[in-house]
Amino acid sequence: MSDLTKFSFRRQEMQAQNCWDLLKCGKQVGCPAHPNHGRDCFAVTATMCRGELQGSYDEKIEKCRSLCGFYKGMMDGNL
Repeated sequence: MSDLTKFSFRRQEMQAQNCWDLLKCGKQVGCPAHPNHGRDCFAVTATMCRGELQGSYDEKIEKCRSLCGFYKGMMDGNL
């Protein structure tokens, strides 16, 4: 397998990650984003982020923008 093929495969693998895969929170059970909203968790009300219960989109989006590596990766197109 060429280096380019390995890179392309790895990038596709990364793109399929959900927030809990990248952040390793261990909170899938009971999380309102699990199992269908792991790629847009920032839009889901009452998720657990950084050990804190989050509110609605409007209440939490600024924290997502400034503190969340997963959100930043999604917005930059890197995930």
